[in-house]
Amino acid sequence: MKGLDYAPTSDPLADIDGLTRDIPEFKKLGINTIRLYSSTAGFNHTEGLSMLNTAGIYVVIDVTDAQYSIVSDKPTWNLNLFRNVTAKLSPFLMAPNLLAFIAGNEVINNVNQTLAAPFVKAAIRDVKAFIKAQGYDFPVGYAGTDGQKYTFQLQNYLNCGSDDTSVDFYGLNTYRWCGDVTYETSGYPTLTEEYHNYSRPFVFTEYGCNSVLPREFTEVAAIYGNPELTSWLSGGFVYQYHNDTNNYGLVKIDSNTAVTEFQDFSYLAEQLNNANPTGAKQSDPITVQPYLYNCPPTDPDNFLASSAALPPSPNENSCSCMYNSLQCVIDISSSTPASIAAAADFACSHGAACDDVNTNSASGVYGTWSACDDIQRASYILNSYYQNNRRQVSACNFPDASTNQNNGKVVTATTTISSCNADAAASTTTSSTVTTSTTSTYTTSTFTTSTVTTPTTSGNPATTTSVSGSENQVSAASGVSYLFSAFIFAVIMVL
Repeated sequence: MKGLDYAPTSDPLADIDGLTRDIPEFKKLGINTIRLYSSTAGFNHTEGLSMLNTAGIYVVIDVTDAQYSIVSDKPTWNLNLFRNVTAKLSPFLMAPNLLAFIAGNEVINNVNQTLAAPFVKAAIRDVKAFIKAQGYDFPVGYAGTDGQKYTFQLQNYLNCGSDDTSVDFYGLNTYRWCGDVTYETSGYPTLTEEYHNYSRPFVFTEYGCNSVLPREFTEVAAIYGNPELTSWLSGGFVYQYHNDTNNYGLVKIDSNTAVTEFQDFSYLAEQLNNANPTGAKQSDPITVQPYLYNCPPTDPDNFLASSAALPPSPNENSCSCMYNSLQCVIDISSSTPASIAAAADFACSHGAACDDVNTNSASGVYGTWSACDDIQRASYILNSYYQNNRRQVSACNFPDASTNQNNGKVVTATTTISSCNADAAASTTTSSTVTTSTTSTYTTSTFTTSTVTTPTTSGNPATTTSVSGSENQVSAASGVSYLFSAFIFAVIMVL
């Protein structure tokens, strides 16, 4: 891939004026792929995708965004996120120039944040399952930070246990090649030593150090022409197209119709247009044998998460069933995220069954209803407190002193929770080796969205898979996704 990171607006595919202005610049640069960090569910992207397709440009799309993403220090994976992700990616599936999806970007940036790794892996699992359920097979990967001591455990973890729960490619955001250096002095030999045997396609999802300006992009010749790199690297994405406060831009956007090209732009265009990677031909046999790594053990110095289990898959049907079995629920007409969290905290500290909606990635224990949405989980907690207090109406009020309104309301259940357990169990990934229980509490940090929404009462359940914590290397049973991504990445290299 001769790629470019492209994010001049929050949804550049919907900005037709911007694409009309920028596509000629893309062609000057000689790129064949752009990476889109954000897009908006519900916006029309058909025209933008068609314009890029006509120009011969593929797209790689990040499925999360600033509002709906796995938060590094307070991770969760639930229906709030899954609904937005699937609503966003669904319209892209029919695009002829869609290349791949990225399920997370630099979610994990220090050892403590490795506790978020199971949530990233769960997101990869569920995005892959959703795509497959729609009848498509697009690679799903992750873009990670370079130079961290936990990197190897994370990479292996994201490619262990089951092909259904593993990345189809791994992306690295790397800025090692700075100024007038050579391959030998750049730090790239270390990357080759570390990653040349990685069992999935590998790409630089960001590159282009700006500590020396203008950037001459001499690394391009190495990325696409040095056998030490091309033997394991499928190209990369230059960061980034437009200039902002971080000073990585190739152009300054002057208006809806005009840009000013920096000297960096000219250097990159020269380098990319002179790069002629050999890649692979469609007729070439695929000889790579995919395999999965051992799931890493918990390591207090490098990897804090347990590999024993994954968070459950968000399941509309089972979560709606659970919600409909409750007799005390959140009154969304009089509540805010902060007041809901306060009510849930109170209930948890007074005996409510909060473990059922909590997660603990350090021990690998995930509550049965932990993948339900914010309102469903909070309602479950309030209902538990209400039941524990003999269903007194006052035990469901949870008044908010700041508004003099109640957070809870008594309702009539329309089903029983026992009828929901089968669905829930089917969507929960567990391991028989886990015998510990979580003691974490339901806190304000659990709420990750800025709005309160009514729980969905119908919808298609996500396809679910399980992950094994085996210590033995596992051969992929089919390797379909891996082989597809390995082939398509190699073909893009020569376009």
